[in-house]
This record gives sequence, structure tokens and C-alpha cells, in this order.
Amino acid sequence: MTDDTHVTVARRASMTEETLTDGLVWRVDEFRLMRSERHADGASYSTVKAWRLGAAGVGGTP
Repeated sequence: MTDDTHVTVARRASMTEETLTDGLVWRVDEFRLMRSERHADGASYSTVKAWRLGAAGVGGTP
């Protein structure tokens, strides 16, 4: 790992059918804690932990 290593939270989301035109509302179904590392030849990313969200968008399973 280099000094540029950091942790970020990423989300996977998709537009719902009723918001395809306005693009304002997203359905988020998963959160991931990601680690990224910079190298001389680019960067690499790995998932530290992922959480699937429940149907209501809260809670979920680690």
C-alpha cells in the first residue's frame, strides 16, 4: 500500500421505471466500503465490506 491509500463508500443505484425521465430519484440497493490504492501503473479497487439494503431502503444484511 502507498500513502495514497484511502477508504471510500460507494453505492450501487439504478433508476426506477417511474423516474426514467426526470432522473431525480434513485433506488439504492447496495452500499460498499471500498479501498483504493494508487500505483505507478494506475489504481486498484477492492471491496472491504458490502451491505445489501432492505426493500424500504433501510437496514440490510452485512
